[in-house]
Amino acid sequence: MLSATKTNWITHGGWAVADQAVFVLTNVILNVLLARWLLPAYYGAFAVAYSVFLLIGACHAAVLIEPMLVFGSSRYASQWKAYSDLLLKGNHLLATVASLGLAVAGVCSWLIGSRALGGAFLGMATASPFILCMWLTKRSCYVNQQTQLATGQSLIYFALTLAGLLFLKGAQLISLFSAMLVVALASALAGAWVLNKLRVVGRPIQTRLDRQDVTRAHWEYGRWALMTNILLWMSTNFYLLALSIWSSLEISGHLKAITNLAFPLMQANAALSAAVLPVLVVSSSNGSEFRRVMYRAIGFFAGLGAVYGMAIGIFGAPLIQLLYRGNYDASMKVMWLLAVVPVFDGLNAVLSSTLRSLEQPSRVFLAQVVAAVCGVSFGIVATRAWAVVGAVGAMVLTGGLAVVVLALSTWKSLATDKLDDRRSRPAEKQIYCDLCRQAGIPYGKAKVYDLLSCPRCKLLWTNPLTTSEQVAPDATAYSGEEVYVSNAIAQKQRFYSQLQTFFDVCGVTDPKSLRVLEVGSGLGFFLDTCECLGIPAEGCDIAERAVQLAHEKQRRIRLGTLDDSYMAESFDAIFAFNLIEHLAHPKEFLNHAHRILKPGGALVLETPIQEGLFHRIARLGHRLSRGRLNFYGMRPSGHIYKFSKKTFAIDNGFRRIYERNIESPFREIWGNSSLFTFDNRFLYRCVLPIAWLVAKLTSQGNRLFVILRKNAQPGYDLANSFSLGGEPCR
Repeated sequence: MLSATKTNWITHGGWAVADQAVFVLTNVILNVLLARWLLPAYYGAFAVAYSVFLLIGACHAAVLIEPMLVFGSSRYASQWKAYSDLLLKGNHLLATVASLGLAVAGVCSWLIGSRALGGAFLGMATASPFILCMWLTKRSCYVNQQTQLATGQSLIYFALTLAGLLFLKGAQLISLFSAMLVVALASALAGAWVLNKLRVVGRPIQTRLDRQDVTRAHWEYGRWALMTNILLWMSTNFYLLALSIWSSLEISGHLKAITNLAFPLMQANAALSAAVLPVLVVSSSNGSEFRRVMYRAIGFFAGLGAVYGMAIGIFGAPLIQLLYRGNYDASMKVMWLLAVVPVFDGLNAVLSSTLRSLEQPSRVFLAQVVAAVCGVSFGIVATRAWAVVGAVGAMVLTGGLAVVVLALSTWKSLATDKLDDRRSRPAEKQIYCDLCRQAGIPYGKAKVYDLLSCPRCKLLWTNPLTTSEQVAPDATAYSGEEVYVSNAIAQKQRFYSQLQTFFDVCGVTDPKSLRVLEVGSGLGFFLDTCECLGIPAEGCDIAERAVQLAHEKQRRIRLGTLDDSYMAESFDAIFAFNLIEHLAHPKEFLNHAHRILKPGGALVLETPIQEGLFHRIARLGHRLSRGRLNFYGMRPSGHIYKFSKKTFAIDNGFRRIYERNIESPFREIWGNSSLFTFDNRFLYRCVLPIAWLVAKLTSQGNRLFVILRKNAQPGYDLANSFSLGGEPCR
């Protein structure tokens, strides 16, 4: 049986194919009917005006659609409604400017005596705003995985366009301008229908949107796509303009009529690659899955292009005679040259989507620069010498060069970049609270991550949770080793005090009866303290260097973490100091602790807290600087979480029985400030001494010491008549 994921992918893929089949069929019928009904000069004028509109469409796709396909299913997934509304406003602005530009071109053409070209530009000026809006809404369906809506839109567009053109022909009102009015009406109604449907099926989770962040993200991504799309446009549409200047509009119409045979698959390649792009983005979280999707897409696009190209080579010449009623013809040599274009175009589309899904549009741009410079340079000479044959030959050369460079870039990216599973792991993004599964709301923003807050338990976390470039831990190094060693005595004194608090709160009088586990033992200072007090204790840590150093005294720390290797209900107490904020999924830690603890056992935690002076100062600085100052001390793969006192009031299998704010030792927090990533480190260190002193005097320490009791068999008691005495262990 097929998995749910594969079934879902096949379903959406089927709708996407149907959508593109109908949409491409509509445009093919439009081109064929205009080529049959209009004089060659007028059809050539349409070809020129349409090629200019495609340049506008390339810019529109680069700054709006392509970034939306990447960011709409990842970065702004939880803010879709506000995000799509902002994109619609950008679409209206761009469409207005484009329409005015086309109208000016039409008036100028009319004034210099080219009535055919003037009518074509004016008609395109009328239709362009509605076509661009329809394109944007169609791609929005793909981002929302509502490809059935895109198919419905294409059916509406097909029915209205065909009916309108047949009506114009029957009423003898057919012209370039009237045909574009029909296209405008069909596009407007189809786009409005999808827009209304998307409002209904919109994502339920919404958070506030930073418009400046969207603009910056789209421009940083789109500037490469913009230049790339312009180069792609030149590789196929430049020759229509060149022939209209060097020869005539009739010759441009001839080239357009011939290339119409390759047009359906090229349109389908562009649209299907847009459908593949979100799939590649989602699967990029798993390197092997990403490669499988990419290889299957390459096989599909290449195979489809090869079959389609064979059909063009064999049946192309007679098909042109049939479609255009003898208005145009083509030799077998031109047809077999044209047959190669769809193959290269399909490979170009899927390789470009692969690199864009990795947010590497600069490599796509580089490939298109090489292809366009070489191809167009050859095309200028070839087009002047051999007209239509030279133009088609230049298209083949440009496509082939682009495929070669894109293939090399993709191979290099997969071998060295973030999908190399041996050197890195994909960034893990999470918009839900790990503890209570509520959707997070925006709390702050840093350069490469967002801060989200749970509206229920007030847990604060970074999104993404982890970075995309993580290397294997160095067995010979332990981050912060010098800082921790230099503060060993102070740390043991603090552990002694915390143990005393633990015994007082839990009523423990006989430590020898307890079995204690410390998770994240580090250099073993807590275990040293337990040993001096006669408390049987063991630990675990994932840092190999820390375990090696701790084992210089005795072997009591296991290399690993809290997992199924520990038996159920085998410990009386679990201690974890400054650990839980580093875990990508603290809920898993709590579940393991609950399983391992005996009934009524205690979980003792120390972790950075929001109800401390340090955090309040950081929050104030972040707001006053409008996000430019970030003193939260949080980052993906580092301090991922910052807890609140309200967090521990939520039932996660434990009941809070004690909590107290404590301050970090000054030497430790000062030393660690050189290890963490802070903006404006100098300002932070200037504020640090004063803030630490005030926090100490007002009991607003930056950490929380909390004791939680397991919610099971409340009659169980840790106490066994023990009286703590003696001096702190040193």
